[in-house]
Amino acid sequence: MTEFNKATIIPIYTVDEELQASGQSIPILPEENVTFGSITHWLSPSNFELWKEYVSEKQRKWLSDASFALIHRFQSSGHVGKEEQASQDLLNKIATCLRIIRPTGSRSPLIQVRLLESGAADVFSFTQPIEQLINAPQSVVFNTVRTSDLRELQRTIRKFLRLAAGETYEFNRAVRYFMAGYMQIDDPVIQIMVWTAGIEALLATSRFSGDSLSKLFHLVDPNWNIYEDAGFQNFVPIQVPLASVAENLFVLRNSFAHGGWVPSEWTEKEVRPPIGHSIEYADMIREAAAAILRKLLIERMISD
Repeated sequence: MTEFNKATIIPIYTVDEELQASGQSIPILPEENVTFGSITHWLSPSNFELWKEYVSEKQRKWLSDASFALIHRFQSSGHVGKEEQASQDLLNKIATCLRIIRPTGSRSPLIQVRLLESGAADVFSFTQPIEQLINAPQSVVFNTVRTSDLRELQRTIRKFLRLAAGETYEFNRAVRYFMAGYMQIDDPVIQIMVWTAGIEALLATSRFSGDSLSKLFHLVDPNWNIYEDAGFQNFVPIQVPLASVAENLFVLRNSFAHGGWVPSEWTEKEVRPPIGHSIEYADMIREAAAAILRKLLIERMISD
């Protein structure tokens, strides 16, 4: 049996209570030794003491606070080389797939460690922490990762990796736009434009004819609820069908693209019930943009 002396981990900070209580280790990609599981006792702020001139005490505590993570165990005889890079690349792709399946409002660093005989870990590499919160749509900030999401990851990850490695340029563009909207862009206007670009990248290769709206309704049921599995559904069930917002998403994107703004008459439009604080109709369109792109990506991953 191979003994692995290193691991790449991507902490998951938003895990639901049932999954936390189970403490179970879930194989994600067994042939590559990738699991989801507990990393309790692996890390402490002292693991990052070497970098204290560059990483604040608050950041060092945050890096070591996670109890669960995606974990890739691997063997490497060198310090940092191709094995470490390959492990980073693989786990980043798996974490991207999980974020498509279950987007949350938290960031996830990447940490590489040596696995010690004591059961502890010795950090030798990590991504610089970003303290700024993700400016995510309100519809995802209540999301937590559930066992069902990890089962979906098991089911889709091989297809996702094949698509990512192949000449499916529109799929990879859509994934890039999806992630950029969440992880790199804070401006809601630009988020709407980028997510809509991802939607149209996927629609461009559709076998159906017609404009973007027609193609979208061929691929996704117009009655599909854009808040289908939003975290707030547990305490405030909300139903907003795709057909009620899809056309206005393209209208708003076109307005922004040509230097315009939110149509003034939209101030009178009905919006979903507030969660914590009120929203405007354009905020709901932003939530729709992220949800529709995610839905199309998942449909692509589960299709034959």
